Amino acid sequence: MKIAYSLVPERGDADLLLAEIAETLVARALRVRGIVQINSLLPDRARCDMDVRVLPHGPVIRISQSLGAGAGACRLDAGALESAVGLVAASLEHGADILILNKFGKQEAAGRGFLGLIAEAASREIPVLLRVNHGNLAAFRAFTAGLATELAPHAAEILGWVDKALSDTGTDRAPVSSRVPGARRGGPVPAVVAMLVVGRARGQGSGMPHDPGETRFRIRLVFGPDEMMGPGKAELLERIAETGSIAAAGRQMGMSYKRAWQLVETMNAMFRAPLVHSTRGGPKGGGAVITETGQAVLAEYRGLEATARSAGAEHLDRLHALLRDIPGGK
Repeated sequence: MKIAYSLVPERGDADLLLAEIAETLVARALRVRGIVQINSLLPDRARCDMDVRVLPHGPVIRISQSLGAGAGACRLDAGALESAVGLVAASLEHGADILILNKFGKQEAAGRGFLGLIAEAASREIPVLLRVNHGNLAAFRAFTAGLATELAPHAAEILGWVDKALSDTGTDRAPVSSRVPGARRGGPVPAVVAMLVVGRARGQGSGMPHDPGETRFRIRLVFGPDEMMGPGKAELLERIAETGSIAAAGRQMGMSYKRAWQLVETMNAMFRAPLVHSTRGGPKGGGAVITETGQAVLAEYRGLEATARSAGAEHLDRLHALLRDIPGGK
């Protein structure tokens, strides 16, 4: 799971640190998505206006509501926050190298805010970097099944994690194919954690048809720290099967060829036999096909989705009925 967080005691320091990290990564020509918080201190310095900037160069949105001159704090503007969520969601559709969020806060702990986008990015193996305070740490750890990486609030350590998360398999590293399968065959079956995500459909992802206003049921299986299977990988397999090309499948999903190839290598190393067989060059220009094992894995994953969706239909309907009205959703 490529999610990392920092516990920073002073909010201003955390906001400044994440903004600096974002600027550094944008300068490296990375596709940085998300928001950073830019607070404006008021003259009495007892409170501030909460503003967020949509990355990389998006608008600044005020997400706070003033409670009057005598108030010692300000209140979150849920509508403005949803606007920021919508802008970030739209930017993700054009591809992303990393998602940076100012915090995992009360909204996310309650299942709202950016929670759905965090899950979407994680399912697509997009690294996620954010801040968590102690009050919401338990909810965050429950959401990530305790698999997120805690980082010290230092730029060098955070950038080091980002570099590692984005790094490709190089000649100075053991190839991905040499890692998992051999160790697994002789050992016990690893524990599997299922992450079930309920979120309003946006017309992208999952690879399955759905009504734009329908609640989706998504499953992400975590076999180990670096061994996962979710809707992003399943969709990539389906698109490779349709197009006969890793590059074309990646373009359809808004990801680079390098990123699509990395995901294919990860999947090929994760199971006992490769899921995708590719050829390079040649008279026909190369291509890719889903192997028999790949077809079986995809069928089992989609079957698990269908079974879980059917078994939980009544619960999902009741949850959906409790949702507040959100533009573009319920």
